[in-house]
Amino acid sequence: MSVPVPQIHLVGKERVVAFEIRFTSAGIAQIPRVPIGWHVNVDNDPSWKTKIWGTIRVGAAAGFASFLRDLLVVEKDESLGLPFSRPRRGSSN
Repeated sequence: MSVPVPQIHLVGKERVVAFEIRFTSAGIAQIPRVPIGWHVNVDNDPSWKTKIWGTIRVGAAAGFASFLRDLLVVEKDESLGLPFSRPRRGSSN
């Protein structure tokens, strides 16, 4: 299941230099493409509370918000009775 990241609105010359995304009842199944110059960490916790975060290594690697759109594929699993949650705009989850 591919889960879209909420649309991020950047103004002028603003660029993405870091991100953090949290899921409940899900794990990161695949990261099809890590942008050049980024350091990305995945914590696929056995409790099915997953976190992925990344930062740039050099300023030139800062990206447009669109690179987050297809960054990852998520495996959904509600077998522990926890409802699936994904990031929402304006949310820290």
